[in-house]
Amino acid sequence: MPDRLDFVEHSYEVEEIIGNVPPWLIRWGIMMFLFVFGIVILCSTIISFPSLLPSTVVIDTKNQPFKVSWLKDGAELYKTDIKDGQTVKPTDTLLIETNSSGKITSVITSPVLGKAIVLKGTEDNPRKNTIIVNPALGNYEVRLYIKPERVGEVLPNQKVMINLAEYSAATFGSLEGRITEIIRIPVHDKYIAKVKLTDGLRTIKNKTIPLASTLTGDGYIELSKKNIFLRIFGSLFDRNS
Repeated sequence: MPDRLDFVEHSYEVEEIIGNVPPWLIRWGIMMFLFVFGIVILCSTIISFPSLLPSTVVIDTKNQPFKVSWLKDGAELYKTDIKDGQTVKPTDTLLIETNSSGKITSVITSPVLGKAIVLKGTEDNPRKNTIIVNPALGNYEVRLYIKPERVGEVLPNQKVMINLAEYSAATFGSLEGRITEIIRIPVHDKYIAKVKLTDGLRTIKNKTIPLASTLTGDGYIELSKKNIFLRIFGSLFDRNS
């Protein structure tokens, strides 16, 4: 067991060492601390970044494919003269439905100009036939769907970054755009904002996304920028005001 006198002697030695620390060393340490602290505060007021508001994105063409399906057997009889790969014009007859007595009960025509895709049987039902009229892809529209509680923060010309579900942002990059219009009428509990893409379907990684009838993904709206200092201490100032 250590002698109490030895412990007391060691304590005196430690106190003597601490008491003999040069004043200039203490001042130097305090100055270094204040210098580093000042640099941190300065950087926190200079460096800023925007808040990001997440939303759902849909990009679709104005000419959407038209589809009609039927079962090969049943009480009704179906007839079509459409061949796979055939060009179909608006009002062309796609399918004629008749009943068992031979009376025509329905005629389905195409509303669009496009190329026909004829599918005989599907994965879920081998008796199901389908004709798809796939129009030429032209103009497209980009829409954001925003939650009601955040729509007040959305303004025209705000920057938007879009990550598509069908094309990984890590591989292909994000699309960039600007908000052009906010439709302040809720649709299925969401508000719609229209977006114009800055460089079309070319991503920030300089890769072009092939246009499809519909593309989906996540959009991130850049709201007003705040520096790091305000993000940390801004809430404290708001409470005291």
